[in-house]
Amino acid sequence: MQATDIWTRPLFPSLVDLTIMGFYLVLMFLVANHIRSRKIGQNPVYKFYTWGLFAKVAGAIAMGLVYTLYYDGGDTTGYYVSSEALVNLLFREPMAFLRIVFGDKSAEVYSFFTAETGWPMYWGKPESFIVVQLTWPFTILGFGNYFTAAILFALFFYGGTWKLYLLVTRIYPAYAGSFALSVLFFPSVLFWSSGISKDTITLAAIGWFLYSLYFLMMERRKVVAMVLLLIISTVLLLLVKPYVFVAILPGGFIWLAWTNLKKIRNLLLRLLIMPFTMAIFLGMGLGFLEIFEPFLGEYGSLDGIIHKAITTYEDHIRAGQYGEHFYYLGQFDGTRWDFFSKAPAAIVAGLFRPFIWEARTVFMLMASIENLVFLFMVLTILWRTGPIKVWKIAFEEPLVIFTLAFAVTFAFGVGISTANFGALVRLKTPYIPFLMIGLLVLYNKALESKSSLQPVEDKPIGQQTT
Repeated sequence: MQATDIWTRPLFPSLVDLTIMGFYLVLMFLVANHIRSRKIGQNPVYKFYTWGLFAKVAGAIAMGLVYTLYYDGGDTTGYYVSSEALVNLLFREPMAFLRIVFGDKSAEVYSFFTAETGWPMYWGKPESFIVVQLTWPFTILGFGNYFTAAILFALFFYGGTWKLYLLVTRIYPAYAGSFALSVLFFPSVLFWSSGISKDTITLAAIGWFLYSLYFLMMERRKVVAMVLLLIISTVLLLLVKPYVFVAILPGGFIWLAWTNLKKIRNLLLRLLIMPFTMAIFLGMGLGFLEIFEPFLGEYGSLDGIIHKAITTYEDHIRAGQYGEHFYYLGQFDGTRWDFFSKAPAAIVAGLFRPFIWEARTVFMLMASIENLVFLFMVLTILWRTGPIKVWKIAFEEPLVIFTLAFAVTFAFGVGISTANFGALVRLKTPYIPFLMIGLLVLYNKALESKSSLQPVEDKPIGQQTT
């Protein structure tokens, strides 16, 4: 197996592979149904557990089919075939394999790869090679078939997505159905964040991170388990997409501060202690960022973030490498003022582009339809509720403040650094569930304040327990 074969070698399952895949799917169904039956009495949202899992599996299969049939390979197949090289090395040079697993990326250890093992891609790209390192166990369990490994990969990282769903339905149990669509069944999120990819890991890590942070800081339950989960999710974010960690940590602590403030019924007292509470929690978030600064690389400082964003943007507008479907934000002069002056256009690009008329492929067309839905939701909420009422509702809903702030911040980061529509469609998926959650809560709260009735889409299902 030569390294150049990664993008073209056939990865379709044989009859034996299909049999193994079928066995795993039946086993997954039985186990998922058992979990659903055991938990649904305590928490009715588990009615979505099995459906959500198999939607995730379907997304992984769909992604594999597109990249093997339509694109003749891509990063997802590259990660898999590179993991095959690791597995081959495990059986030939186990000590060299262990050195790689524990972080040794020296030329010496790379020399152990041969034509018999294959050569892994992404060796010089730590944020990509970590996906290869996380894929090899599923390659072994998948008995050397890409699609089986992708299904098992989706199964494992579904845990993080499900934790995110449990968290938001714990806070707003009445919107369980709407949140299921936002977190578990959103089409583009399922496609781009289910298969063997960095986006799948990122979304799961965000879910684990927020779930553990909330239970540690707000409910102080299962402390040991939550600390371990927080550490694991933090490590994953730092290794795979450190800029997501930079975006989510300060906002996460502001959300917790706002949640604590909301518990104070006396409005005057709340206003008096708000600056101190916000400063304390924001300081905690920024303090943690300083602690992790050595692991953030270019994302450890504002100037580093600006430099990285500009470099990536200029890379993406090179049509020869990424294709000709890109948008233009103008030239950058490298200053902070110039960088942030482009924020409005970048945020619009991150949230709502490509527009319908900018779509050049089926996937961009699907994304543009989703973007149109987002735009329609924003305009409808503003029109029916009014900007002042929207701010008032958001002020009373800490999760709305966090989800929309995170979505807009993420959209700005992606919009100003991506430029290429094809990359934009994929990279924006981690914030989509948060944007949907924030908009749905705003919409339903606005309806409730007007009619004093139940939300239109869902009936309350009772406060969940974990």
